[in-house]
Order: sequence, then C-alpha cells, then structure tokens
Amino acid sequence: MNVVITGSSGRVGSAIARRLKRDGYNVTGIDIVAGEHTNIVAEATPRLLASVPCNLLFHFASGGALAPGSFTQEAACAEFEAAVAILEALCGRAGALLLAASPWIEHRPAAPYARLKRSVEALADLYDGYRGTRVRSDRIGYFPGDGNEPDPAHSARLVGGDELYVRLIALVQQDLRSCTN
Repeated sequence: MNVVITGSSGRVGSAIARRLKRDGYNVTGIDIVAGEHTNIVAEATPRLLASVPCNLLFHFASGGALAPGSFTQEAACAEFEAAVAILEALCGRAGALLLAASPWIEHRPAAPYARLKRSVEALADLYDGYRGTRVRSDRIGYFPGDGNEPDPAHSARLVGGDELYVRLIALVQQDLRSCTN
C-alpha cells in the first residue's frame, strides 16, 4: 500500500508517517521542510504527485504559521487552491484521500484559517466519490506532537499520536481494503 503524506515534517504528518511505516505501509513524505519522514523536499504540486505511487493520501501540509491573527486571507486562498490541485491530481489515481480540518474553527469562525478549514471540509464532501476516489476530512484536534508537552492554554481537545492514528486509519479503513498495491 503506497501512502503519500503532505506535511510529513510537521507534528501530525511525522507522527502518522512513523506509525504507518511501523505497520508496514510504503510511505512517501512530501514537505517543503526536511524531516525524518520526508523523502521529497518540495511543494506538493500536481506534477510531483502524478509521479509518486499513491493509493492513499493524507494531506496535512500547511502554508505557514497558524497562530491567531497571523494567517491571512491570501494564505487561506493559496491553501484552498493547493487543496483543489491535489484533489484534481489524485482523484481517480488514489483510492482514498484525507484532508485535515481543525476543531479550532469553532472558536473564531470568521478568521481566515477557520473559513479555509470549513472550505476544505466542503471540498472533501464535494469530491467524495469523484472519479471513484473516497475523500474524507477530519477535525484532528490538538496534537502537540510525539514527546512534546501540551500547551495548557490550548482550548481544543487534546489527542495523542496513537489515538489520532487509530482514528484516521479507521476513517479510511474500508477505502484501504479496496485499494491495490
């Protein structure tokens, strides 16, 4: 099973990549930042994605700082366009795609980041089944990263790496069974 992870150097992407590799999946990590689980240091463009074997994609890439007030409308629009490009490149090639959303969107619903993540959820719904590909989204929760202490001021529900992995795999499990190597 070939799994591609965008944002593979980040907290969520690296944690999921580590667990997928442990469980025997062939993982290709793509990120603009080098990291332990990043095979390709580059932006996840449609051209690049077309060259990588992919049965399942986890899209965790984020274009920049997500601190309240630091995420602009321009950044949100660029990330939306990137998500559409990834969907167009992989629908029909991959059996399943998972796009990351966030519970943070409930706290500041008018913020550009929140509007982006709601749009990503709507994209997942719109593209689900397109060209035979299952598309899902998940409001991941607050994951500080393996081995990191959580910020006690963070208001979203804290999730551990193993819990997150089990939940995301369960979300796409049926889709994984239908994929071929």
